[in-house]
Amino acid sequence: MVLDPQRWLELRRFRGLVESGAMSLSEVAKETGLNWRTVSKYLSADSSAPPRRTASGQPRKRVVDEVAPLIDAMLRAEVLMKAAVIHERLATEYGFTGNYQRVKLYVQEARPRIGEELPFHCIRRRSDSPATTTSTSMCWPPTGPRAKAASNARC
Repeated sequence: MVLDPQRWLELRRFRGLVESGAMSLSEVAKETGLNWRTVSKYLSADSSAPPRRTASGQPRKRVVDEVAPLIDAMLRAEVLMKAAVIHERLATEYGFTGNYQRVKLYVQEARPRIGEELPFHCIRRRSDSPATTTSTSMCWPPTGPRAKAASNARC
């Protein structure tokens, strides 16, 4: 927990009492309404300046943001490409060391956006399994009477 400057100053008033033994950490915690571990942390610190928050109000840069254009390009080539395949390609071809879960979340976020950008609606996907080779079609965004009924139901 990072204390705001006002609470930090309030807590620092007790430092002399704790150092002299007049009050215990648990008594200071009860008085200030803080956890005893937080009290211990801030009273044992040698710093005379209040703690600062590291957040600057701007969103943190994600590791996936560095490879986002590559992921977008892969999705533009094949919208239905699985996140596992994308992560594997990023790792082998580009040396990406990020987490698969982050790639998966980015793909979930990017796939609808990229699907709307594409000039065609139907996408063919070929499955190369050792037993059989099949080809399936899927429309993006979904079209047809069922999709229209489903979209009307959502509105």
